[in-house]
Amino acid sequence: MNRPTQETVVDEIYQQVIQRLSVADRLALAQRILQELESRLRTDDSDAWTEADLRDITAYSLSYSEQASEATP
Repeated sequence: MNRPTQETVVDEIYQQVIQRLSVADRLALAQRILQELESRLRTDDSDAWTEADLRDITAYSLSYSEQASEATP
């Protein structure tokens, strides 16, 4: 016995369940699916650099560059 493929299962669900729903229910289902996917794909910005971080690293880099150029004969 052949095992159904993912595509076959999706087609079967669509034909037997989703296609029979009203347009409003189908749109609600689509919205629910998209919201769930969006929440899964949302990136975690907790480790992103803030403006203050960028200013600090820029100041440090410039300071380091000046010190390195002064130290070079």
